[in-house]
Amino acid sequence: MDAGRRLSELMRRRHLTQLDVATAAQVSQATVSRVLHRSPKRTGLAYRRLCIYIQQQLEVDGDGPEDVFDAVRGIWDGSERHAAALSELIVAS
Repeated sequence: MDAGRRLSELMRRRHLTQLDVATAAQVSQATVSRVLHRSPKRTGLAYRRLCIYIQQQLEVDGDGPEDVFDAVRGIWDGSERHAAALSELIVAS
């Protein structure tokens, strides 16, 4: 399933607006709209942030520890540096 379909399904299940998603994922509402309409003109940091948000939200729908996902979502900026730091932290735990 592509990002647009996954996002649409997530928004439907959780009754989220584009603005809700944009705010939570720290991207513009226009980015959310482009992904929903399957026409992202750029796949830079904003697109990656939104994809990360979608994946995190879908994982939270399972039996995962929601507080951990919320904590990671609140501090991770989507950069490789942060990904490496989080990976090291997880491996050390």
